[in-house]
Amino acid sequence: MTEVFLGNVPIKPGPRRQINLSAPRAIAKIDIPGGKPQYQDMGSEESTVSWSGVFKGDGAYHQAVALEKMKEAGQIVPLQVGRFSEISGSVRIKLFDWELVRGDRVNYKIELVVVPPAPPQPRVMPVQDPAADSPPPPPAGKTYTVKQGDTLWALAAKHLGNGAKWQQIASANKITDPRKLQIGRQIIIPG
Repeated sequence: MTEVFLGNVPIKPGPRRQINLSAPRAIAKIDIPGGKPQYQDMGSEESTVSWSGVFKGDGAYHQAVALEKMKEAGQIVPLQVGRFSEISGSVRIKLFDWELVRGDRVNYKIELVVVPPAPPQPRVMPVQDPAADSPPPPPAGKTYTVKQGDTLWALAAKHLGNGAKWQQIASANKITDPRKLQIGRQIIIPG
């Protein structure tokens, strides 16, 4: 005989000692006008475990009341079916019909809905800014040492072919005041 526990309530399935499992799949029929119907698998539907049985002995009434309370509360409870781990898992009581025959005998029918395990949460990897870990790329262009009399306009005219491009040199070197070039400073002339 297989030992069955629903929560902390020991249960002995009915005289036939049969546990019914149902794990149907939903199949949708798609009617195509003028053509053959097509069928689409919509995946698994609600899985259920059910059986009928008899509680016997002094605790029969109390077992039925405990299961009724679980059903009314909508609790998720563990189901342990002996060595059958495929049937065991978390369930909710969908149906619990019982009949008090005597104080020591309760006939019942029970149907449990299997609660699927929560999907695994994806591991979120911290996003790293590639620029934060690597040194800044070397500036594109050539290096020039500022001499007395140099202006950004004159440098742009000489090296870039147009004095109006002086702002490219200022931007590449983060120069905020173009009138104050320091003699001896190395700057980048963009290429």
